[in-house]
Amino acid sequence: MICFAWKGFPQYGARAVGAFVRSTKERVIVLATHPSVPVEGMEKYAECEVIWVKERVQVDVKALLGEVPRCMFSSAWWAPEFSKSWSVVRTNGGRVIAMIDNNYVPTLKCFLNGLRFRVCFARRFDGYFVPGNSSVRLLKSYGVAESKIAKGFYCADANLFRLGPPPSRRPKKILFTGRLIERKNVLRTCAAFIRANQKVGGGWTLDVCGVGPLVDRIPVVPEINIRGFVQPEEIAALYQEARAFVLPSLEEHWGLVVHEAALSGCMLLLSDRVGAADDFVTKENGALFNPHDKTAIEAAFLRVMTMSSEDADRAVTAAAVIAQNASLDLFVKGMHYFADMK
Repeated sequence: MICFAWKGFPQYGARAVGAFVRSTKERVIVLATHPSVPVEGMEKYAECEVIWVKERVQVDVKALLGEVPRCMFSSAWWAPEFSKSWSVVRTNGGRVIAMIDNNYVPTLKCFLNGLRFRVCFARRFDGYFVPGNSSVRLLKSYGVAESKIAKGFYCADANLFRLGPPPSRRPKKILFTGRLIERKNVLRTCAAFIRANQKVGGGWTLDVCGVGPLVDRIPVVPEINIRGFVQPEEIAALYQEARAFVLPSLEEHWGLVVHEAALSGCMLLLSDRVGAADDFVTKENGALFNPHDKTAIEAAFLRVMTMSSEDADRAVTAAAVIAQNASLDLFVKGMHYFADMK
């Protein structure tokens, strides 16, 4: 039996698990806590049994499942719900793989986290499943052997997020999706968008999709549309309508929404703290900026707003091609790398 222990089990995770279930004849079970947003459909898309557990309550994996999994994939290396299960699985001869998305940022905090990792976590896991290049670089800096690392952890479903029309046929629209909290840097970004839009004479709109405590502080202006929380099936259409996607986070371990946007053919305007930038952004298909610098964010918006139709269409083609750096196939391949390991 293979078990996923997933804290805040999201719909994209369910879709990925479903792809893995279709690739194996072995029994698969998901142990999960509920996500923090009202997303739906996890049981449907996982295509296996999903057992919901309580936040911060230790799981007795053998009592709950009737047996000890031979391989457990855990979505965090600190989850209080599953930490006891890790030792149970390993004591019974199984493997525990940490699915982590932490990205490499060369700071003192990163260095100190590396020391903490060596002392507290290095002996708990048999491997690490990560989303992309930045996470690989981080783990290598912690002293983890490359043979214990596989990429493919995060991926949007290309059957849902599909390439839309070229930018020359899309509205002058930029999309943000995420929680409306300080870390996502949405207020500074809205202000930068308003200034950029004024400089080009108007005509552009910014769609803000998400919920959070900052919703009432977003400027109430005609060019900013606050849409609230949008289910994945609905937001796929919004990506296809947007010429660009912006993720201005002050900290972002990876950012699955970047993959969704790339698959949909959006130009990518990303903070240089977004882990997925290493996997998807090039000089042709997007721009990186310092998230603390209002002028830099404004310049990223102006690049899109002043780009010729020909250049914009080429940028979107490039974004869609590089989106293949993540996929459900890579997720399944990474799963089997560890599950089939002798």
